[in-house]
Amino acid sequence: MINRKWIRITAIVIVAAMLLSTVVAGIGLLFY
Repeated sequence: MINRKWIRITAIVIVAAMLLSTVVAGIGLLFY
């Protein structure tokens, strides 16, 4: 169960990082 919990947390972190990088790229394109 602990492993499943960590897998879920890791997946959430990865998705959040992808969304954050997409937002940063979009802002960068707007400013450049």
